[in-house]
Amino acid sequence: MSRSTGWRRRPEFILMFFCLIGMLGSGGYLFFNRNDRSDITNARESLGSVKPVGADIRIKGDTDVSWSPVSRDANVFSNDRVFTGEKSAAKVKLKNLENFTVEPNSPILISDENKKSAVNLSAGGFLTNIRKGVTLLVKYKGRETNVTSDGATIRLGASGDDLNLVVLHGEANVTNASKSTEPQVVKANEELKISAGGQTQMTTHAVTLLSPEPAATLWDDGKPVEFAWSPSLTKSMRLEVSQDPEFKADLQTITVEGENATTLLKPSATYFWRIVGEEPGSDQSPVSSFSLNPLTPPQLEKEKMEFHVKRDDKGRFDQSATLLWKDLVGSDFFRIETSVSSDFHDIKDAIEVEKTEFALNRLQEGTLYWRVTSKAKNRPDLISQTGIINVIVDAPVLAPREPAQVPPETPTTLVPAPPTSLIPSTTTTLAPTTTTVAPPPPVSVTPPAQLKVIESILKPVSNVPPSESVQVRALELPPVPLVIPQPPAPRELPPVPRIDPPVTAPLPQATASAPPKRPPIGLKLFAGVGATYFAYQENLFDVQTSYHSLPTESWNFGANFEVTDKVDVGVSLRSTDLSFDNSSVGLSTTHAQWQIMTLEGSSRSNLLFTPAPNTNLPYISEFRWLWGLQLHQIPLALFENSGNLPTLRNVDLINLSLGGSYVRYLNPWTRASILMHFQYPLSASPTSSGATFTVTSPFIFDGSIGIEKNISEHAWLGLHWLGQYNDLHFNYSDPQVTEHGEHSAIFSTVEMRLLFDY
Repeated sequence: MSRSTGWRRRPEFILMFFCLIGMLGSGGYLFFNRNDRSDITNARESLGSVKPVGADIRIKGDTDVSWSPVSRDANVFSNDRVFTGEKSAAKVKLKNLENFTVEPNSPILISDENKKSAVNLSAGGFLTNIRKGVTLLVKYKGRETNVTSDGATIRLGASGDDLNLVVLHGEANVTNASKSTEPQVVKANEELKISAGGQTQMTTHAVTLLSPEPAATLWDDGKPVEFAWSPSLTKSMRLEVSQDPEFKADLQTITVEGENATTLLKPSATYFWRIVGEEPGSDQSPVSSFSLNPLTPPQLEKEKMEFHVKRDDKGRFDQSATLLWKDLVGSDFFRIETSVSSDFHDIKDAIEVEKTEFALNRLQEGTLYWRVTSKAKNRPDLISQTGIINVIVDAPVLAPREPAQVPPETPTTLVPAPPTSLIPSTTTTLAPTTTTVAPPPPVSVTPPAQLKVIESILKPVSNVPPSESVQVRALELPPVPLVIPQPPAPRELPPVPRIDPPVTAPLPQATASAPPKRPPIGLKLFAGVGATYFAYQENLFDVQTSYHSLPTESWNFGANFEVTDKVDVGVSLRSTDLSFDNSSVGLSTTHAQWQIMTLEGSSRSNLLFTPAPNTNLPYISEFRWLWGLQLHQIPLALFENSGNLPTLRNVDLINLSLGGSYVRYLNPWTRASILMHFQYPLSASPTSSGATFTVTSPFIFDGSIGIEKNISEHAWLGLHWLGQYNDLHFNYSDPQVTEHGEHSAIFSTVEMRLLFDY
């Protein structure tokens, strides 16, 4: 019997062991393999700083495993990568007085090689002003280009395999760093295209852009933006403004005759603009850029700070506070003001700084108010909300006074006088006495049993009024015999014949508490959160991509309702966050969600079904057939036709889902489950308009295994492992992307799940 019981309990231990190992491994990777840039101490000397202009700026060091978001000024070191997201830019200021304005959607790598500022451009572009004596080394797809100047303003942009260098102001010398050739002079309004093979092509633009100036910051005051350019021989010109440097999206076109125009633009964006003649082959200008920012004041990271301090032996204390704030509009500098009044009518300190942090020293006891004013050219000052600093000086804690040492008094035994009989009389009156009696000689010790009897007899004495109380110093009592009556012998009953219960399927029973009741209405709800390992691979016709070890969060919600004793219906939604990191090849990182919605019915089978011996459980084991539909919203990690830039496209798959599930109660408080599905796509469609998507040779499988413990009358807590495998051949096409190949993905999720059975 013990051997068979052990084998029945062994699956529970095996499931718990594997689920625990998976949860510990995923949790360790999630929580101990992350780097926070603010907590890393880097002993290297920084090359400069980066100032965010927008909400999506990220930095990744050469030893970091993930990107760190930048919300305030941050130092940059050699081989640091800087990435700007959509509608965001970054101002990089190096110690050699070299300044860059990184355009949106532009990943760059900054390094210092032989006292040269080296920038590795992967996509997008940047603007810079090259000072005298500084050599800029630009790397793009394995090619190296040296640029020197006496103060020229240039823009470098990636266009497919070509690198375009445009001189907006001044004059620059461009040299192929890998070849000993003479420098090529590029003057204002000239554009030099450097192809993949190192060949160059010069283009001269007849129109000069005047306003807005290159890399200028404009402020949204509700008025249209004014554009100006030099006169041209072509009368009819076209002003083109776009947030796309290649002018393929978000394009605004204005036909003008003259040298200026105005248009109303949305703020919080970087714009590119150019002037193009209406007729083919007519005059045109190079491409320039500017930022249009809203008037957003600084944002304090901590509006209220409180410090509890203690004075030293001389009555002094030393307390400082670090003031931090965010600036999303690239202000030039900041003014910090402090005051003891909330309306700042008496300014205590006024400090000007360039960074978005300041250490305020020598705080005094009481309440101090502070605020930050950001300043920049051509715009009004922007004042933050008021911050509060409370400094509370705690009083010293005095040691408690020790009580005085009082010699102990000799204990006096008070024994009430016994009545003359064992039954106390209610008519007996005890008169008080005022005579002080000398202490009697020591009394003999009465056995405990006799004292208990005496105390129970003399309890009525305590009800005597105070005026009739009796003071008795001591009383010597003779030993009182104690007679304990014996209970009568039990009456013997005739023997009852034994009736053995019917033999049923063995089920472990517990006696600590009552087992959970059977759900009365058949409604089940669950919610789960998990950590997912995701392996994603695509073999496209022109490139192979592989993304592994991506620890992401996963969410799972669902409900199930019992229609009949044998048929259930349920619905669930699972969402997993994904990140496709392309930093190893110098490209940008993309993010997406894989969502799965399931509408499923189930029917109980007589296969492997074992009914419960009582009503404490719905059954001991049960197998169900599963049939339904699954809607998958799948992200495809693809690349644009122009520039080979990473991009995501979402597609919808509606799959026919067939499978089975098995549940077994190991005891009334523990149940284990296993589930599996095979899926086949019934339809496949892209989510983008004007796109086509087809699927061939699909193979999709998913399953789970878990164990659940009862924690209350209706609640269960479960630990589950979920896995899914997708493999299919596809063709995708839209105006920007054309790809075909094989797509495969593996999910492995460890999930904590809370369930309610009603």
